[in-house]
Amino acid sequence: MSKIIHICRKLSKNRELLQKLTPRKPYSLHINTMSGIIRTFLGLMIVCAGLLPCALARPVLESVLSETRDERTYVTLTYSEPIKSPNVFSMSEGKPRIIIDIHTAIAAQELRVSTSPQVLSIRNAARAQGTRVVLDVVQGARRISHEHSERATVIIIGGGGSELFSRVLKTTQPSESKTVQASHVSSEPLSYIPIPRIKPFGSHVKLAASKKHLIVIDAGHGGRDPGAIGAAGSQEKAITLKSAQELKKLLLKTGRYDVYLTRDKDVYVDHYERVRLARMREADLFISLHADALDNASVRGASVYTLAAHAQVRSTNLVNNKQNWIENVDLSQKTDAVGSILVNLAQKKTFSNSHKFAQMLIPEIEKVAPVLRNTHRQKGLAVLLAPDVPAVLFEMGYISNAKDEKALNSNTQRRLKMQAVVKTINRYFSS
Repeated sequence: MSKIIHICRKLSKNRELLQKLTPRKPYSLHINTMSGIIRTFLGLMIVCAGLLPCALARPVLESVLSETRDERTYVTLTYSEPIKSPNVFSMSEGKPRIIIDIHTAIAAQELRVSTSPQVLSIRNAARAQGTRVVLDVVQGARRISHEHSERATVIIIGGGGSELFSRVLKTTQPSESKTVQASHVSSEPLSYIPIPRIKPFGSHVKLAASKKHLIVIDAGHGGRDPGAIGAAGSQEKAITLKSAQELKKLLLKTGRYDVYLTRDKDVYVDHYERVRLARMREADLFISLHADALDNASVRGASVYTLAAHAQVRSTNLVNNKQNWIENVDLSQKTDAVGSILVNLAQKKTFSNSHKFAQMLIPEIEKVAPVLRNTHRQKGLAVLLAPDVPAVLFEMGYISNAKDEKALNSNTQRRLKMQAVVKTINRYFSS
């Protein structure tokens, strides 16, 4: 109401508006008659009444859907408008429950809800500044984490007895949620929203029978793009292709991996196509090989790049706009908010694994070649954008430096570097 009074006061100061609202006859121009005051008041009340719905409009909590698989439950809350992240916490006194305090949104009159084996019931109540949602969960269930993206919140719940979930999931078929009164408790579990891992919709080429890890090796540049040119005339595209072929040979020799090259000859491959190829093949690791260059020919040494934090938005956009899939979920069929959360879940794990691999690779490279200070670097490179494939870009040295250029063209030095990469890959997948 204070907001309405404030609006009315502002309107009362607008002389032109008041004149329109309170037309005056010539005989009343010289004095504020009682009827003029009444007309002014009524006019302001009409304007304020028109503004009342806007002033009081609030975001609406539209649904609370609980979906379970593999002993984890994903509870998704959706809102009519963007809101700030709610406060989520657990309470163990008495019956175990998870509380979601939504500070600005009110629950819809007919709130869509669905329970699951871990979430026994869903309740809500109006609060002074919004809505409190209570998830009554089974004994032993716990909140693992939650994600928020303006118009949706996803709460991840684990625990509560694996036997229970295995039994329920074997005997219960997924069903669609229903629009019900907010106090109603549905007992129909849905197919869950997964923590995303790559599984593109449509056809893909990874053999289901193969249990080997798939390594995608990307030879930088190629075709019309020669990359950097060394002082002795070496072309980066030729060096990266020879290195990729050597790495493939060494990996296949172990018998532990399947290997795919984004290019196996002197052709140009678009950056996003390289990422798409890795994703379509459900790659477990993506390694892009390059040779750096600077005007300062004295600089030499190898370095390893992972994706910079500021480029994670581009990673999200790549999936939403160019390569619209994650796991078996077609993001075009999801709301922007839910799609954003799915990509974010995938990104966190992927970028953590990329960082892990980079940190393991550096000490192996140091044993066989010089490296730059601050060897692990971060940058928004296009080939590192896949949100669901751990990826690094390995700068094998400076082609602009005479010593590095010679080493980059040496079969022996090339083999030593690629053997260091193979050792790192073995350690990475054994850890």
